[in-house]
Amino acid sequence: DLEYYRHGVIGPFKLEQPMIMGHESGGTVLAVGKGVDNGLKPGDKVALEPGLVCGECNSCKSGKYNLCPEVTFFATPPVHGTMR
Repeated sequence: DLEYYRHGVIGPFKLEQPMIMGHESGGTVLAVGKGVDNGLKPGDKVALEPGLVCGECNSCKSGKYNLCPEVTFFATPPVHGTMR
């Protein structure tokens, strides 16, 4: 985020329009919907995974989603960050 703020570019990713920053987000669960059975409950502390993966490739299916060839990240153009 600071590199984008200072220079407007990180490697091949260049800001060409305003972007919401933030890729390391966390918070507190306020409520859960009906049928949520993943163990989360109000008051739990959580962190967001900043990578958006396909969920279908061999890497994702084997639990190595960090190696997904289709991964995109919050706060890396064209995907906005999480500081809204």
